[in-house]
Amino acid sequence: MRNFWGHKMYLEGRIKRVTPGKTYGLLYHLPEGYPALINGNEIVKGEIIRKLEKIYRKQEGIDMSKKYFAYGSCTNPESFKGTMKKAGCENKFRICGVGILNDYRLAFTRCSSKWGGGVLDIIESPGDYVLGVVYEIPDEAVSAIDEREGAPTCYERKEGIKVELGFEEVEVFTYTVVDKEPDEIKPTEKYLEVVYKGMINHFPYEYINKYLIDHCKNRFGINYLKPLQNRLYHYYYDKNKREFIRDNPEFYDLLKKMALFFGDDNKKVETVRPTPEMFRLVVKCTEIAARDELDFGHMIPRGMYNRLASEFQRISGVRVKRLPE
Repeated sequence: MRNFWGHKMYLEGRIKRVTPGKTYGLLYHLPEGYPALINGNEIVKGEIIRKLEKIYRKQEGIDMSKKYFAYGSCTNPESFKGTMKKAGCENKFRICGVGILNDYRLAFTRCSSKWGGGVLDIIESPGDYVLGVVYEIPDEAVSAIDEREGAPTCYERKEGIKVELGFEEVEVFTYTVVDKEPDEIKPTEKYLEVVYKGMINHFPYEYINKYLIDHCKNRFGINYLKPLQNRLYHYYYDKNKREFIRDNPEFYDLLKKMALFFGDDNKKVETVRPTPEMFRLVVKCTEIAARDELDFGHMIPRGMYNRLASEFQRISGVRVKRLPE
């Protein structure tokens, strides 16, 4: 690790300590020339790196210590920025991805004087789920969100809520309506427009259609929100599966979900920001599959697939199959 060989842009200023270490295993040399550690009984020497991520952020004046799960109007980053600006934190938050809250659904259980109609809440509903933008924010911004949501009078802040973020489970806080109306209240066009614009660049069309557009149509007779469609070739050629698809069913299913999510909309790509690691793993897995050597019976390809699948689920909220480790 002398001078952070080849990784200076990622590690410099973020490392507290590097110490020698060793473990049991076996070094496996990948075709690209990089080693990987697999199960074994030999002693493998390396280095233990202790990161300074929290201190690094404090040096930038950003102490991120809270994760907020936004499912309604705050899914719209432009709307959310206004709240952060009031707290003096306009440039002190980031989007971690899209979280999945299981066994809940969206409902318009409160009438808002600010919006002039119904606003969103989450209610228990076994088998359903709610997607939300997960923001990482500093502690001092929480009071501004409380004020926006009318907590604790109109909404109650709920701490320690567990959501899926990629293949990990994280704790977030969110808000639920205090006095829920038994019959849902029709939202205004203005409110729906803010929510729709937030969702469309973060969430999959299937979710928006079912839990927002179809729900508003069936419950309130709202017809000005048109169902979203993504007409890509996958819908028409699945029945004539080629050799690549037959030989790599899990990887193809992931590629298909990625293609359907991103579609031909560069705006969505710019908003969710696929990571460099995602791009690298897509290229690497595709190249190996093209050589007919993508064998998920081996730990290394399986690990590459799971990292790629987890990253995609994190930025999109699209559930993806996880292979056994």
